[in-house]
Amino acid sequence: MDGIADKAPSRKCASESHLPVFQQEWWRSVVARTPGYRANTVVREEQVLGTLPYLLKPRLGIRVGVLPWSNLTGPLISDVRLSEGDRIRVVEELVKGIPPHISMRYRFDSDDPNASLYVSIFEKAHFALEIERNFREPPDASDVFKRVVRRHKNPINQAMKHLDIVDVGPEFFTQFYASNLESRGRALRADISIATDLLSEGLRRGQIRIRAARSKIVNADGEYVYHAAVATAEDRTRVFGWMLSYHRPPHGCPLPNGCRGATRYLFLDAVAYAKRRDLVFDVNGAPTSAHMQNFVEIIGVTKQIDRFVMVRRNAINSAYVAGKRLILAAFSPM
Repeated sequence: MDGIADKAPSRKCASESHLPVFQQEWWRSVVARTPGYRANTVVREEQVLGTLPYLLKPRLGIRVGVLPWSNLTGPLISDVRLSEGDRIRVVEELVKGIPPHISMRYRFDSDDPNASLYVSIFEKAHFALEIERNFREPPDASDVFKRVVRRHKNPINQAMKHLDIVDVGPEFFTQFYASNLESRGRALRADISIATDLLSEGLRRGQIRIRAARSKIVNADGEYVYHAAVATAEDRTRVFGWMLSYHRPPHGCPLPNGCRGATRYLFLDAVAYAKRRDLVFDVNGAPTSAHMQNFVEIIGVTKQIDRFVMVRRNAINSAYVAGKRLILAAFSPM
């Protein structure tokens, strides 16, 4: 092997048809515009055999490996017919090339053919394995709406009655996304322009779909009211629920008709789209019990295929996480 390089990707792997959309070269090229982006690559005879991206971003301590806008972060092994020994050496070189003194996090599917190999090598590099719940809806599954628990169908029916689902553009979506975060007093942790570029390039390639739920009639100002929006990303096998944003009325204001079921209506629309394309719908992570209830009980998606998350924290980050857990425990009800 010619060795490891620490730079943004400039050469493609042998073939990318098998890769999740978040690991395809066009996606990585857009994300690579993020300040602090790095990518370790192992190259042999001008052929990229493996890539492992990460992000050097100043925060409390320094957090690495949490790439903005990317849900599956590697490692990435090309589909060259590598022997098991070569695959092991490639991943070992990639992991060894990451700075050892910084916190990082990598996420990949538990049913990835190389998942056990990744876990073994990451654990040798002092990473800890965490499990993130995730759900998928196969294209041949029964109608998902029929599996929704009865008491949760009324908000969806109300949304269908009062809202239209329409296509929207990248700029509208990211402005809506940022505005909704700001209204809740939350700051963006990543450059929103990168998300806009991903949406634009994905639309051009036919791998992004942006949909919004808006009122069927205009308000007193002659404008439609948008309640929620979702962007999905797709590859040859899956449609991922990638970005979601919803508008929350100010405290004390009544919820408009259909508002409560807007996000569920959009997800059902995304599942139906995946079925029409004969693709799997991937929830793209359900890290909390609330997420799990939303997808299992409210929306009815039941096929659970978890993700492996490899985590390594430096001393500062470990102390921060431990302190946060103690504070939460102190204020939690008995």
